[in-house]
Amino acid sequence: ANAIEKSASITAAALDLHVEIASCRGLLVGDLRSSDPYVVVKLGEENVHTTKHVSSTLDPVFTSEHDASFRLAVRRDELIRCDGLYFAVKDYDFGRISNDDLGGVRISARELLEAASSVSSASSAGSAASSS
Repeated sequence: ANAIEKSASITAAALDLHVEIASCRGLLVGDLRSSDPYVVVKLGEENVHTTKHVSSTLDPVFTSEHDASFRLAVRRDELIRCDGLYFAVKDYDFGRISNDDLGGVRISARELLEAASSVSSASSAGSAASSS
């Protein structure tokens, strides 16, 4: 029973993810000659973050002024159930009800858990080295 309890607590444990959206390259044209791209981050069907749009570009670089960085507290089992995070790139159309889809990418739960584990291991090693 002890091993099952440990396994369940690891599965349900909350992760504190720091996500930073950097850039896109070679996006589709959403308007006449360009696009005004922004990113919607989804966990399953839920929108967990939306950046501000970058005007008139097919190669946007997102910065702090576009709300490109955010923290997400999520349970491991929820991340696994939703198979990670989906980053939908959309074209902002001022005054329109719906915005055009330009593409997207999924970062799987496995990739996110591996990244969280390597960051956790590195910070544990760093704190062990600094305390010796």
